[in-house]
Amino acid sequence: MNQLLARGRKLRAELDFFPQYEGLAYEQLCRQRLKRVDGSTVEAFFTGMLHKKIMNVCIRQAGLSPEQEAAEADPEKLRRVFALCRRLPFTITGSHPFESAQVCRGGVSLREVDLQLQSRRCEGLYLAGELLHVDGRCGGYNLQWAWASGSIAGAAAGMRRTGKKTGKSND
Repeated sequence: MNQLLARGRKLRAELDFFPQYEGLAYEQLCRQRLKRVDGSTVEAFFTGMLHKKIMNVCIRQAGLSPEQEAAEADPEKLRRVFALCRRLPFTITGSHPFESAQVCRGGVSLREVDLQLQSRRCEGLYLAGELLHVDGRCGGYNLQWAWASGSIAGAAAGMRRTGKKTGKSND
């Protein structure tokens, strides 16, 4: 992404704030909420669906004002708010510098190592952590992968050095 931004490319993306809802389930949620339109504001009508600031972006992009009464709002614009909750478009204009990166993409393909993380091309070479092409989400997944893969590769390398068999193979 950073390489594309550096070349002056405009990057567009969409956010789905309700990926857990399949099509019909989300349609039913929307219909049920629309049946309960009352004298509250549009902002109050959508309270609880998303964080207030994000919801207000969806409301404004749909052509509504958060302060107007929901009962007087154009029903098509209310439906548009729901649609934006599923596909909110935005333009990526930049990112933090590489020094702030938590995960770097790339590395050796998992097809290139066996179950003990030994290279299939260079016997005795064990790979772990970010040397391998494994990208986890933030929140400790990458650290867990580093520890687990380091443990596997280290144990296998130690067994190889002492001449013991690990008893595991994926060949």
